[in-house]
Amino acid sequence: MELKNAFLLVVVGFCFLIGYSYAEAEVNVCNKHFYIDEEGQRHCDEIDGVAVDDYLSQSFENYIPGHNVCFIDFNGPYFDKANPKMVCKPQNGLTKQDGQTLYANSLFAQLKEESALEYFFLSYAASLGHPQANFNIGMVHYNGMFNQPQNKELAFQYMMTSAIEGYPKAMHNIGEMKLTGDGTEKDLTTSLNWYKKAAQYDLVGSQFMVGKMYEMGWGTEQSNQQAFDWYLKAALQHDGEAMLRMAQLINIDNQLGYDLKDSIALLFLANYAEVNEAFSTLSEYMKTGILNDEDIETMHTWFEQTCSKENLGRCVADIHSNQLVRF
Repeated sequence: MELKNAFLLVVVGFCFLIGYSYAEAEVNVCNKHFYIDEEGQRHCDEIDGVAVDDYLSQSFENYIPGHNVCFIDFNGPYFDKANPKMVCKPQNGLTKQDGQTLYANSLFAQLKEESALEYFFLSYAASLGHPQANFNIGMVHYNGMFNQPQNKELAFQYMMTSAIEGYPKAMHNIGEMKLTGDGTEKDLTTSLNWYKKAAQYDLVGSQFMVGKMYEMGWGTEQSNQQAFDWYLKAALQHDGEAMLRMAQLINIDNQLGYDLKDSIALLFLANYAEVNEAFSTLSEYMKTGILNDEDIETMHTWFEQTCSKENLGRCVADIHSNQLVRF
Protein backbone atom coordinates (compact mmCIF):
# COMPACT_ATOMS: atom_id res chain seq x y z
CA MET A 1 0.00 0.00 0.00
CA GLU A 2 2.87 2.35 0.80
CA LEU A 3 4.37 1.88 -2.67
CA LYS A 4 0.96 2.40 -4.27
CA ASN A 5 0.54 5.71 -2.48
CA ALA A 6 4.07 6.70 -3.41
CA PHE A 7 3.38 6.04 -7.04
CA LEU A 8 0.18 8.06 -6.93
CA LEU A 9 2.28 10.95 -5.61
CA VAL A 10 4.53 10.53 -8.63
CA VAL A 11 1.47 10.67 -10.89
CA VAL A 12 0.20 13.85 -9.20
CA GLY A 13 3.62 15.50 -9.47
CA PHE A 14 3.85 14.40 -13.05
CA CYS A 15 0.57 16.15 -13.92
CA PHE A 16 1.98 19.49 -12.89
CA LEU A 17 5.47 19.01 -14.37
CA ILE A 18 4.49 18.02 -17.89
CA GLY A 19 3.34 20.95 -19.96
CA TYR A 20 2.23 19.34 -23.20
CA SER A 21 -0.23 16.75 -24.46
CA TYR A 22 -0.74 14.51 -27.44
CA ALA A 23 -3.87 14.30 -29.54
CA GLU A 24 -5.63 10.95 -29.24
CA ALA A 25 -5.20 9.26 -32.59
CA GLU A 26 -7.30 6.10 -32.26
CA VAL A 27 -10.95 5.36 -31.64
CA ASN A 28 -10.29 2.84 -28.88
CA VAL A 29 -9.36 5.41 -26.18
CA CYS A 30 -9.80 4.59 -22.51
CA ASN A 31 -11.25 7.11 -20.08
CA LYS A 32 -8.77 6.38 -17.33
CA HIS A 33 -6.03 3.75 -17.56
CA PHE A 34 -5.50 0.84 -19.89
CA TYR A 35 -3.41 -2.23 -20.43
CA ILE A 36 -2.28 -4.09 -23.52
CA ASP A 37 -2.57 -7.85 -23.58
CA GLU A 38 -0.14 -10.30 -25.15
CA GLU A 39 -1.97 -10.05 -28.48
CA GLY A 40 -1.62 -6.27 -28.50
CA GLN A 41 -5.29 -5.61 -27.71
CA ARG A 42 -6.11 -2.55 -25.59
CA HIS A 43 -8.36 -2.96 -22.53
CA CYS A 44 -9.72 -0.17 -20.34
CA ASP A 45 -9.59 0.26 -16.56
CA GLU A 46 -9.44 -3.37 -15.43
CA ILE A 47 -7.08 -6.32 -15.73
CA ASP A 48 -8.86 -9.62 -15.16
CA GLY A 49 -11.46 -7.78 -13.10
CA VAL A 50 -8.88 -5.91 -10.97
CA ALA A 51 -8.70 -2.10 -11.21
CA VAL A 52 -5.52 -0.94 -12.91
CA ASP A 53 -4.52 1.17 -9.88
CA ASP A 54 -4.73 -1.90 -7.63
CA TYR A 55 -2.95 -4.01 -10.21
CA LEU A 56 -0.20 -1.41 -10.32
CA SER A 57 0.28 -1.73 -6.57
CA GLN A 58 0.55 -5.50 -6.93
CA SER A 59 3.01 -5.04 -9.79
CA PHE A 60 5.47 -3.23 -7.50
CA GLU A 61 4.83 -4.98 -4.20
CA ASN A 62 4.44 -8.57 -5.38
CA TYR A 63 5.87 -8.51 -8.86
CA ILE A 64 6.02 -11.90 -10.58
CA PRO A 65 8.23 -12.15 -13.68
CA GLY A 66 6.12 -12.42 -16.80
CA HIS A 67 3.27 -10.31 -15.45
CA ASN A 68 2.34 -6.89 -16.75
CA VAL A 69 4.60 -3.91 -16.12
CA CYS A 70 2.67 -0.67 -15.48
CA PHE A 71 3.87 2.88 -16.03
CA ILE A 72 2.72 6.38 -16.97
CA ASP A 73 2.33 6.49 -20.73
CA PHE A 74 3.48 10.09 -21.23
CA ASN A 75 5.45 9.29 -24.39
CA GLY A 76 2.47 7.68 -26.07
CA PRO A 77 -0.33 9.23 -28.13
CA TYR A 78 -2.77 8.93 -25.22
CA PHE A 79 -1.07 11.19 -22.69
CA ASP A 80 -3.11 14.12 -21.44
CA LYS A 81 -1.82 16.08 -18.45
CA ALA A 82 -5.39 16.71 -17.29
CA ASN A 83 -6.15 12.97 -17.36
CA PRO A 84 -2.88 11.00 -17.19
CA LYS A 85 -3.27 7.39 -18.17
CA MET A 86 -1.44 4.33 -16.99
CA VAL A 87 -0.46 1.64 -19.45
CA CYS A 88 0.28 -1.95 -18.44
CA LYS A 89 2.11 -4.24 -20.84
CA PRO A 90 3.27 -7.84 -20.63
CA GLN A 91 6.94 -8.05 -19.74
CA ASN A 92 7.72 -9.72 -23.06
CA GLY A 93 5.73 -7.06 -24.92
CA LEU A 94 7.90 -4.10 -23.93
CA THR A 95 9.66 -2.25 -26.76
CA LYS A 96 12.80 -0.12 -27.03
CA GLN A 97 10.57 2.96 -27.12
CA ASP A 98 9.07 1.86 -23.81
CA GLY A 99 12.63 1.99 -22.44
CA GLN A 100 12.63 5.78 -22.79
CA THR A 101 9.22 5.98 -21.08
CA LEU A 102 10.31 3.71 -18.24
CA TYR A 103 13.49 5.72 -17.76
CA ALA A 104 11.46 8.93 -17.52
CA ASN A 105 9.23 7.23 -14.93
CA SER A 106 12.38 6.48 -12.92
CA LEU A 107 13.25 10.19 -12.89
CA PHE A 108 9.89 11.11 -11.39
CA ALA A 109 10.29 8.38 -8.80
CA GLN A 110 13.70 9.90 -8.03
CA LEU A 111 12.11 13.32 -7.53
CA LYS A 112 9.83 11.76 -4.94
CA GLU A 113 12.79 9.96 -3.33
CA GLU A 114 11.14 6.59 -3.89
CA SER A 115 14.18 4.39 -4.44
CA ALA A 116 12.24 1.13 -4.86
CA LEU A 117 10.17 2.61 -7.68
CA GLU A 118 13.23 4.22 -9.23
CA TYR A 119 15.16 0.95 -9.26
CA PHE A 120 12.12 -0.90 -10.64
CA PHE A 121 11.80 1.43 -13.61
CA LEU A 122 15.55 1.69 -14.18
CA SER A 123 15.90 -2.08 -14.28
CA TYR A 124 13.31 -2.42 -17.03
CA ALA A 125 14.61 0.56 -18.99
CA ALA A 126 18.12 -0.91 -18.81
CA SER A 127 16.90 -4.30 -19.98
CA LEU A 128 15.47 -2.57 -23.07
CA GLY A 129 18.87 -1.04 -23.90
CA HIS A 130 18.36 2.51 -22.63
CA PRO A 131 21.94 3.93 -22.35
CA GLN A 132 21.47 6.23 -19.35
CA ALA A 133 19.39 3.66 -17.48
CA ASN A 134 22.23 1.16 -17.88
CA PHE A 135 24.65 3.82 -16.63
CA ASN A 136 22.47 4.56 -13.58
CA ILE A 137 22.00 0.88 -12.76
CA GLY A 138 25.76 0.50 -13.08
CA MET A 139 26.24 3.26 -10.50
CA VAL A 140 23.68 1.58 -8.22
CA HIS A 141 25.68 -1.65 -8.21
CA TYR A 142 29.05 0.12 -8.04
CA ASN A 143 28.05 2.03 -4.90
CA GLY A 144 25.68 -0.54 -3.36
CA MET A 145 22.60 1.71 -3.45
CA PHE A 146 18.86 0.97 -3.23
CA ASN A 147 19.47 -1.95 -0.87
CA GLN A 148 21.51 -3.67 -3.58
CA PRO A 149 24.83 -5.26 -2.57
CA GLN A 150 27.94 -3.62 -3.97
CA ASN A 151 29.02 -5.54 -7.05
CA LYS A 152 31.63 -3.78 -9.15
CA GLU A 153 31.88 -6.60 -11.67
CA LEU A 154 28.15 -6.30 -12.40
CA ALA A 155 28.50 -2.51 -12.45
CA PHE A 156 31.18 -2.83 -15.13
CA GLN A 157 28.84 -4.93 -17.28
CA TYR A 158 26.10 -2.31 -17.12
CA MET A 159 28.62 0.46 -17.80
CA MET A 160 29.95 -1.37 -20.83
CA THR A 161 26.43 -1.81 -22.23
CA SER A 162 25.81 1.90 -21.75
CA ALA A 163 29.15 2.84 -23.31
CA ILE A 164 28.55 0.65 -26.35
CA GLU A 165 25.14 2.32 -26.73
CA GLY A 166 27.00 5.65 -26.93
CA TYR A 167 26.65 7.23 -23.47
CA PRO A 168 29.78 9.40 -22.89
CA LYS A 169 29.82 9.27 -19.06
CA ALA A 170 29.80 5.47 -19.23
CA MET A 171 32.74 5.61 -21.65
CA HIS A 172 34.63 7.71 -19.11
CA ASN A 173 33.82 5.27 -16.30
CA ILE A 174 34.98 2.32 -18.39
CA GLY A 175 38.25 4.20 -18.88
CA GLU A 176 38.53 4.74 -15.13
CA MET A 177 37.73 1.13 -14.23
CA LYS A 178 40.18 -0.23 -16.81
CA LEU A 179 42.83 2.16 -15.50
CA THR A 180 42.53 0.94 -11.91
CA GLY A 181 41.33 -2.64 -12.44
CA ASP A 182 38.21 -1.82 -10.44
CA GLY A 183 35.57 -4.43 -11.23
CA THR A 184 37.45 -5.63 -14.30
CA GLU A 185 40.90 -6.59 -15.52
CA LYS A 186 43.36 -3.69 -15.56
CA ASP A 187 44.25 -2.68 -19.10
CA LEU A 188 45.90 0.71 -19.67
CA THR A 189 45.63 0.65 -23.46
CA THR A 190 41.92 -0.10 -23.34
CA SER A 191 41.54 2.56 -20.66
CA LEU A 192 43.13 5.19 -22.90
CA ASN A 193 40.93 4.19 -25.84
CA TRP A 194 37.74 4.62 -23.81
CA TYR A 195 38.90 7.94 -22.36
CA LYS A 196 39.51 9.11 -25.93
CA LYS A 197 36.01 8.03 -26.99
CA ALA A 198 34.51 10.01 -24.09
CA ALA A 199 36.76 13.00 -24.82
CA GLN A 200 35.27 13.25 -28.30
CA TYR A 201 32.07 14.37 -26.55
CA ASP A 202 33.99 17.23 -24.85
CA LEU A 203 33.95 15.65 -21.40
CA VAL A 204 36.55 17.72 -19.55
CA GLY A 205 37.54 14.94 -17.16
CA SER A 206 38.15 12.58 -20.07
CA GLN A 207 40.27 15.14 -21.94
CA PHE A 208 42.34 15.67 -18.80
CA MET A 209 42.85 11.92 -18.30
CA VAL A 210 43.98 11.42 -21.89
CA GLY A 211 46.54 14.17 -21.30
CA LYS A 212 47.68 12.56 -18.06
CA MET A 213 48.08 9.14 -19.68
CA TYR A 214 50.25 10.63 -22.43
CA GLU A 215 52.27 12.55 -19.85
CA MET A 216 52.84 9.44 -17.75
CA GLY A 217 53.18 7.01 -20.66
CA TRP A 218 50.28 4.85 -19.44
CA GLY A 219 49.00 2.55 -22.19
CA THR A 220 50.90 4.51 -24.82
CA GLU A 221 54.28 5.98 -25.66
CA GLN A 222 55.08 8.97 -23.45
CA SER A 223 54.58 12.30 -25.22
CA ASN A 224 54.72 15.76 -23.65
CA GLN A 225 53.30 17.27 -26.83
CA GLN A 226 50.28 14.98 -26.89
CA ALA A 227 49.79 15.51 -23.17
CA PHE A 228 49.95 19.30 -23.59
CA ASP A 229 47.48 19.26 -26.49
CA TRP A 230 44.93 17.25 -24.51
CA TYR A 231 45.41 19.36 -21.39
CA LEU A 232 44.80 22.40 -23.59
CA LYS A 233 41.40 21.01 -24.64
CA ALA A 234 40.43 20.65 -20.98
CA ALA A 235 41.88 24.05 -20.02
CA LEU A 236 39.86 25.78 -22.73
CA GLN A 237 36.84 24.41 -20.85
CA HIS A 238 38.07 26.08 -17.64
CA ASP A 239 39.78 23.08 -16.00
CA GLY A 240 42.27 24.49 -13.49
CA GLU A 241 44.20 21.24 -13.00
CA ALA A 242 44.82 21.11 -16.74
CA MET A 243 46.19 24.68 -16.64
CA LEU A 244 48.57 23.65 -13.86
CA ARG A 245 49.79 20.63 -15.84
CA MET A 246 50.36 22.78 -18.92
CA ALA A 247 52.44 25.21 -16.86
CA GLN A 248 54.52 22.37 -15.46
CA LEU A 249 55.12 20.84 -18.88
CA ILE A 250 56.26 24.20 -20.29
CA ASN A 251 58.86 24.39 -17.51
CA ILE A 252 60.40 21.02 -18.40
CA ASP A 253 60.04 20.95 -22.19
CA ASN A 254 61.16 23.93 -24.28
CA GLN A 255 60.11 22.11 -27.45
CA LEU A 256 56.45 22.93 -26.75
CA GLY A 257 56.87 26.47 -28.08
CA TYR A 258 56.02 28.35 -24.88
CA ASP A 259 58.17 30.13 -22.29
CA LEU A 260 58.29 30.83 -18.57
CA LYS A 261 55.95 33.81 -18.83
CA ASP A 262 53.31 31.60 -20.49
CA SER A 263 53.78 29.12 -17.68
CA ILE A 264 53.34 31.84 -15.06
CA ALA A 265 50.20 33.12 -16.79
CA LEU A 266 48.72 29.61 -16.72
CA LEU A 267 49.57 29.32 -13.03
CA PHE A 268 47.84 32.66 -12.50
CA LEU A 269 44.69 31.27 -14.15
CA ALA A 270 44.91 27.98 -12.25
CA ASN A 271 45.08 30.00 -9.04
CA TYR A 272 41.83 31.73 -10.03
CA ALA A 273 40.42 28.23 -10.48
CA GLU A 274 41.41 27.59 -6.84
CA VAL A 275 44.13 25.04 -7.53
CA ASN A 276 46.22 25.13 -4.37
CA GLU A 277 49.47 24.04 -5.99
CA ALA A 278 49.28 26.98 -8.40
CA PHE A 279 49.05 29.43 -5.49
CA SER A 280 52.02 27.76 -3.77
CA THR A 281 54.15 27.97 -6.91
CA LEU A 282 53.30 31.63 -7.52
CA SER A 283 54.14 32.44 -3.90
CA GLU A 284 57.51 30.74 -4.31
CA TYR A 285 58.15 32.74 -7.50
CA MET A 286 57.46 35.96 -5.57
CA LYS A 287 59.85 34.97 -2.79
CA THR A 288 62.67 34.09 -5.20
CA GLY A 289 62.24 37.21 -7.34
CA ILE A 290 61.01 35.45 -10.48
CA LEU A 291 57.86 37.55 -10.09
CA ASN A 292 57.35 41.03 -8.65
CA ASP A 293 54.38 43.22 -7.79
CA GLU A 294 54.44 44.95 -11.17
CA ASP A 295 54.20 41.58 -12.96
CA ILE A 296 51.19 40.62 -10.85
CA GLU A 297 49.51 43.95 -11.61
CA THR A 298 50.09 43.46 -15.35
CA MET A 299 48.50 40.00 -15.22
CA HIS A 300 45.52 41.32 -13.25
CA THR A 301 44.93 43.97 -15.91
CA TRP A 302 45.21 41.38 -18.71
CA PHE A 303 42.83 39.09 -16.86
CA GLU A 304 40.20 41.78 -16.29
CA GLN A 305 40.33 42.88 -19.93
CA THR A 306 40.26 39.39 -21.42
CA CYS A 307 38.23 36.97 -19.34
CA SER A 308 36.63 36.34 -15.97
CA LYS A 309 36.67 33.72 -13.24
CA GLU A 310 33.65 32.13 -14.94
CA ASN A 311 35.36 32.10 -18.35
CA LEU A 312 39.02 31.28 -17.80
CA GLY A 313 39.11 29.52 -21.15
CA ARG A 314 39.27 32.86 -22.99
CA CYS A 315 42.56 33.70 -21.26
CA VAL A 316 43.89 30.21 -22.03
CA ALA A 317 43.04 30.85 -25.69
CA ASP A 318 44.96 34.13 -25.47
CA ILE A 319 48.07 32.33 -24.24
CA HIS A 320 47.71 29.64 -26.90
CA SER A 321 47.40 32.20 -29.70
CA ASN A 322 50.32 34.23 -28.28
CA GLN A 323 48.10 37.25 -27.66
CA LEU A 324 49.05 37.45 -23.98
CA VAL A 325 50.19 40.92 -22.90
CA ARG A 326 53.81 40.25 -21.98
CA PHE A 327 55.08 41.28 -18.58
